[in-house]
Amino acid sequence: IVLMGIGFPEDYVREGHYDRLMKQSYNYLFSVEPMNSLRAYFNVYAVRSKEQETLLNNYAKGFGIEGSKESKIDPNPRALAIASSVPGFKKENSMISVIVNTKNFLGLTYMTDPVLAYAYSALSSSSTHFRGIILHETVGHGIGKLADEYSILSSCGSKDYIAEEHMKNWGVNISLTNDPEKVPWAGFLKDKRYAKEGLGIFEGGGGCFKEGVWRSTRGSIMGGEDKLVRFNAPSRRAIYDHIIQVTTGRTPTFEEFVQFDLAHRK
Repeated sequence: IVLMGIGFPEDYVREGHYDRLMKQSYNYLFSVEPMNSLRAYFNVYAVRSKEQETLLNNYAKGFGIEGSKESKIDPNPRALAIASSVPGFKKENSMISVIVNTKNFLGLTYMTDPVLAYAYSALSSSSTHFRGIILHETVGHGIGKLADEYSILSSCGSKDYIAEEHMKNWGVNISLTNDPEKVPWAGFLKDKRYAKEGLGIFEGGGGCFKEGVWRSTRGSIMGGEDKLVRFNAPSRRAIYDHIIQVTTGRTPTFEEFVQFDLAHRK
C-alpha cells in the first residue's frame, strides 16, 4: 500500500502534521478484520513529492465539486508516477491510497487493474468520518474489490456491470438475485456459525439501485455508515481471498476462510 496526501500546504508538512496523518491512516487501515490479522502480508509506504503541488493539488480543490474544471482532472497517472518511486513497486501487488485535504464527506476509487486501484479518501471534518471513508475506499473497493451497499445516488444506468464484475470475482457483496441458493453469500446463510451475524438478503445496493439489487446485511462499512466500522462476513471473505490470491497465488476455500474468520472476528 502506498499512502500519499494531496492538497496540504507546506506548513502542514513542515510542522509534522503530514507524517502524523500518514501514521493515522496506516492505523485506520489495519483497525478492523481481516486487515488487522493480515498485517504481515503488507508493506506500507508513505510518500510525498513536489509533483503533488500542481496537478494533484488542483484535483484536491475540486474534489467532490461536480462540474468544476478541477474535478475533470485525471489524477491517476500523476499518483502512479509518485507511487512508482517506492522501491519494488509493481501494479501486480500494489494499492495507492490518497488522502485528500477537504472537509467534504466523500470517497472515490478507480478500480483500473486486476490488483492496482486508486482510492481517494477525503480527510473530511472528523476522524470518525475519515476512518470510515478510508476503510470503505482503500480496503473495501481497492483491496477487496467490493461494491457499494448503499443506494443513494441518482442514477447508475444498467445493472449489467454487476454481472460482469462477478465474472472477475468482484462485487461479491451484492447480488442480482434474491434467491438464497444463488446469492454470492449463500454459503454463509446455510452456516450456523454465522447465525448471529445479521446476514440475510436486503434490497438496495450498487450505489443507486433501490430495487433489483440485494446485499447481505442492513448496514456495513460498504453501506457508507461511518459509525459501522466493521465489514460483514461476505466482505471479509472477499478481502481475505484477494489478499491471499495476490500474495500466495492460490485461492482459499470457503472453509479455510471460515476457520481464519472464527479465530479473529470480533
